[in-house]
Amino acid sequence: ALPISTDQLEAVKKIVDLTLENYNIDSARIYGTGLSQGSKGIMRLSINYPQLFAAQLNIAGCDVYTDEEVAVIADKPIWHLIAVDDSTNPSSNVRKLMDQLEQEKA
Repeated sequence: ALPISTDQLEAVKKIVDLTLENYNIDSARIYGTGLSQGSKGIMRLSINYPQLFAAQLNIAGCDVYTDEEVAVIADKPIWHLIAVDDSTNPSSNVRKLMDQLEQEKA
């Protein structure tokens, strides 16, 4: 899969912002979820905008993040599902993320 571009992430963020501006939505109750590449996008949005999602569910997709990136989302409820034998998205990336979150006392 191709990496998610900053332009793509900013387009999604703009759609969320426009939706919040134009509809009666509780901004404290926005939840992020994504599958595969979408999961990676949700993680990146969450890291770039830590207050955007109240919680998130990531399925079958995880990149490797720096400790500094993980620190900004350590207080967020995160559920991450991935198959141990997923040949496209290595479960070792999720294990590393979970270790990083635990180090941050998440």
